[in-house]
Amino acid sequence: MLRNYIELLRVKQWIKNLFVVAPLFFSGRFADCDALSAVALAFVAFCLMSSAIYCMNDVADYRNDAKHEKKRHRPVASGNISRTSAIIMAVILAVASLSIAFAVNVELLAVLSIYMVLNVLYSLGLKRIAVLDVLIVASGFVLRLFAGGVATGVVLSKWIVIATFLLALFLAFAKRRDDVLILERTGVKMRESIENYSIRFIDAALASLAAAIIICYVMYTIDSEVGSHYNSPYLYLTAVFVIAGVLRYLQRTIRGEKSGSPTEAIYHDIFLIVCVLGWVASIAAILYF
Repeated sequence: MLRNYIELLRVKQWIKNLFVVAPLFFSGRFADCDALSAVALAFVAFCLMSSAIYCMNDVADYRNDAKHEKKRHRPVASGNISRTSAIIMAVILAVASLSIAFAVNVELLAVLSIYMVLNVLYSLGLKRIAVLDVLIVASGFVLRLFAGGVATGVVLSKWIVIATFLLALFLAFAKRRDDVLILERTGVKMRESIENYSIRFIDAALASLAAAIIICYVMYTIDSEVGSHYNSPYLYLTAVFVIAGVLRYLQRTIRGEKSGSPTEAIYHDIFLIVCVLGWVASIAAILYF
């Protein structure tokens, strides 16, 4: 039973909430105990809220999930956890999340509330509108950045906000590609908006977004204001890991047709793991050493 609830909460997906920590990491204030405590609470609040949203989505999508070769094993779709229990869990997690956010500051509460409302609207119907569905998913990652910013008082760079939005959009489109392939191979619709997507459209969007992400990140690294903040002329070198990671994911998605879960890719693709760790290590070396 405990295993079913852990799966329901999607603990593995909490890695996405590390975006909350990013503003503090990029600010060079990771040794600031007060800021570190605040961002830790913000991270926990977002983990609880994201799990609440997953519970709600599983209840809303249990019929479609039951048709999916992998998702049918999810606790609600398989019947291991009742829809009523999942809804109760969602409410408890959401209340706990908002309470923690309020304990940090009102700004964090506002950001988390926007995230919650946006995702509720997504579950209730906006997910049926093609393109808008991926825009909402991508905006959730930007809200995570803002959450880390308001929790610690860090002002976000416009370039990093845009790059994050583009990256999240890229990953969301890659996931939609997997759903289109399932529709073409089995005739099963994994989401109501999927009929308005096509492989040709998604591949064009992925190529455009990959280029935009790379350009945006390079612009970030050579921005004079950012350079003065880092006090280093070598920030542009970190772009190597971003370029390699984006191209690897693009290859994995289009050539390998493995775009179902970005989280699984991060956990299991050695190339991507090296890119992420190399990028984090290079940024840390410039900032803290």
